Amino acid sequence: MNQRRFSFFADPTKTTSGNGFWQDLCAKLKNSALYDPVHYDSLFCNISVPLRVLLLNKLKGKQILLRVDGVYHEKFCVDCLNRLHNPVIRLFMKGVYLIFRNSNVTSEVFNLFVKNYSPLIKIFLADLLIFQSEFSRRMNQHYFPKKPNTVIPNGQKYSRISSVKDDSAIYLVTTYDYFRPSKRVAELLDFVCWAREQKSQNFQLTLLGYRTDFAPKNLTDQHKKTIETADFVHRVPAFSGFNDQVRSKLGEHHLYLTLTYRDNCPNAVVEALASGLPVVGTRSGGLHDIVGDAGILIDLLDPDDSHFSSFDYSFDYPAFDKGELLDAVLTVISNYQTYQNRVQKRFNDDLDMSVIGQKYIEALNL
Repeated sequence: MNQRRFSFFADPTKTTSGNGFWQDLCAKLKNSALYDPVHYDSLFCNISVPLRVLLLNKLKGKQILLRVDGVYHEKFCVDCLNRLHNPVIRLFMKGVYLIFRNSNVTSEVFNLFVKNYSPLIKIFLADLLIFQSEFSRRMNQHYFPKKPNTVIPNGQKYSRISSVKDDSAIYLVTTYDYFRPSKRVAELLDFVCWAREQKSQNFQLTLLGYRTDFAPKNLTDQHKKTIETADFVHRVPAFSGFNDQVRSKLGEHHLYLTLTYRDNCPNAVVEALASGLPVVGTRSGGLHDIVGDAGILIDLLDPDDSHFSSFDYSFDYPAFDKGELLDAVLTVISNYQTYQNRVQKRFNDDLDMSVIGQKYIEALNL
């Protein structure tokens, strides 16, 4: 059987963690004997690829393999109207809302024609879709259920650099995402404060990528004050990409803590695992597909399984049991070597970049 030759499109100006993984993967794929940037049959590309690149390659008869990343299906709310800057679009959506109110029809229209029209066009043009988790596949098959697809998670190179200062405290780390309220940094901070004040836990929290000029919309002034003044909160300034410095900083902690909500494949979690850290968080989105048994994820009290959900415009996220989350942290700490071994095995089996690269090569013949 003749194997397809391939090329890929990678935009070096894109600086998100997802594009960072994509560029690392493309560098890995260059070593394949099937890589041919001139006489290729198939084109690998990320969802951020310019539409003109897809159209040009489709006209040339190339097979398009599209990595679907970072597409969120927002539940429409009144606040969505207030944040639409284009007066024509705002008037259009206001008319839709007046007719259908908060029904799924309004959310369908909002996502199809306002929020996600560009990625949905690219998905339509693709020959094969590559999702990063089963959750991502379930969400994005809503519009194109018969489109050929596969699931390949994001990966990294595993390297454990442990430099935890002492055992008198439990050192937790998370990523400060100033853009997405659905990362639930505010609620994570509330949890740490609760564990310290009411459960006498000496938790130390580090926020990676902290910025003073931007903050998630659901972060209150009190949260900001706590971040800026509390002696148990440590801030690491924004950084460009996952590098040895970030890996070394992650190695100063016992575990990675996250409450991210309905995230397709959080790259920050993959990077934490790649640095040898077990993960504790809530079972939501594609997080379980990434973490597996290399940590503990607790169930949300009222999980939302609908297609549309709150991400950027309203902050009505399902509650979680703080006591259960605390138990999960303490269980990992009490069995720390076991969980560290599971993290390494998780990479050896499924998340190492060499494993991920081979899965992309195999996708050429799906």
